[in-house]
Amino acid sequence: MIDDTTILAAESVSYTDINADGIKELIVNNHEKDYKVNGIWAYTFPEDWMTGDFEKVTLTTGFKNKFSVSMTNMAPGFTYPFYP
Repeated sequence: MIDDTTILAAESVSYTDINADGIKELIVNNHEKDYKVNGIWAYTFPEDWMTGDFEKVTLTTGFKNKFSVSMTNMAPGFTYPFYP
């Protein structure tokens, strides 16, 4: 278990180097109606990933959803790594 307090239900996970430093991070987002709890986070891997602590960095939060009668709108959706 890395984090069970703020992510709620993870929607997608990517393992990629987001800041081009040669070290991959775990990018996780949830998919929630409430803008107060939705977002995208990055986790750095500890040297000993079995017993060490994963450091969490908030990348962005607060995605507002457009109202819809026909379907439940949730955000932020899937995260996709960018490969230039």
